[in-house]
Amino acid sequence: MASIFIFHGIDGSPEENWFPWMKSELEKRGHSVIVPQFPHGKGHNLATWLEHFSKYEKDLTDDSILIGHSMAGAFMLTLLETHPVRACFLVAGFIGPLGLKVFDERNASFTEKVLPGRKSATTVLILKFAKATTTPTSL
Repeated sequence: MASIFIFHGIDGSPEENWFPWMKSELEKRGHSVIVPQFPHGKGHNLATWLEHFSKYEKDLTDDSILIGHSMAGAFMLTLLETHPVRACFLVAGFIGPLGLKVFDERNASFTEKVLPGRKSATTVLILKFAKATTTPTSL
């Protein structure tokens, strides 16, 4: 079964939103599910998130599935540059400034990495398949 990663957004937690429910449902189907807690406050930047994620890299394979909420979408796009995966799902994701100073300043290291110079946020869905035979029913 696939290793599935669920990533929270800014100031998020593995214990909020739909993360616990999804983790439980996927584990019932036999998947290994990892929901890391990423740094907040001054530790909230791309470099510290990548450093924190390094302890999970051994579990990230070309059969892994990534699910990211909000700002985690930009983080996952950075991971995809060096780690091919089976699929990647951005839930309410964005890859540019939101026009809200409090968030834009804190998210800049993530969004500037994805698309430098981007002037506005865009909700996107990106799927990257390592295996052409993968179908949603096989999850």
